[in-house]
Amino acid sequence: MKRVFFFRNLLLITIFSFFTACGGDSISEDKDNNQTKNIQIEDTQIKNASQIENHETNSSLTKHITAQIIDAPLVNLGYRCGKKEDRTNKEGKFSCKESEDVTFFVGKIELGTYKNLVDNDKIFLQDLLGLKREDFSTPSLLFMAVFLQSLGSGDNSKTITISDEVHEILDTELMFSSINSIKEVEDLVSKTGKRVVLLICV
Repeated sequence: MKRVFFFRNLLLITIFSFFTACGGDSISEDKDNNQTKNIQIEDTQIKNASQIENHETNSSLTKHITAQIIDAPLVNLGYRCGKKEDRTNKEGKFSCKESEDVTFFVGKIELGTYKNLVDNDKIFLQDLLGLKREDFSTPSLLFMAVFLQSLGSGDNSKTITISDEVHEILDTELMFSSINSIKEVEDLVSKTGKRVVLLICV
């Protein structure tokens, strides 16, 4: 009987020890898993914070610049660069981000695009048409000069001001580079109630 009792106690102790050991391993594994998850969460938070900081740094480093479009200074001319769309000021100046492309328009008539803008740049009509600045005889250049001068308000002989009304009237989408005759220019100008001003070269 004593021997049976001894073996029974020994068996119980062995079983108890086994389950205790298993339970201990399980608790230890749970702790390890929780620590690993916490480390992963912290790593993710650090990466996200770093990405936000880098984005804010890059945004703060973006340089906004001012340039000017001239034949005479073109006032209240529509322009678009990136997501920004606005009108030139009373000096024909405008503001965009450095190196952005800027597109100019009157109403929905697109005059052309100037690429890789730099600070204090001066943009000429030749630039919008992809011509050399020494070129004064290409028909498309003459058409554009006539078009803009004809639309000008005439309030100041040193500037060409495009009125809000003209922008509203010229509401048909058109690329100015597609114009091939002075007659087409006359038709556009006449829609605004104005008359064509012909250029006289001396």
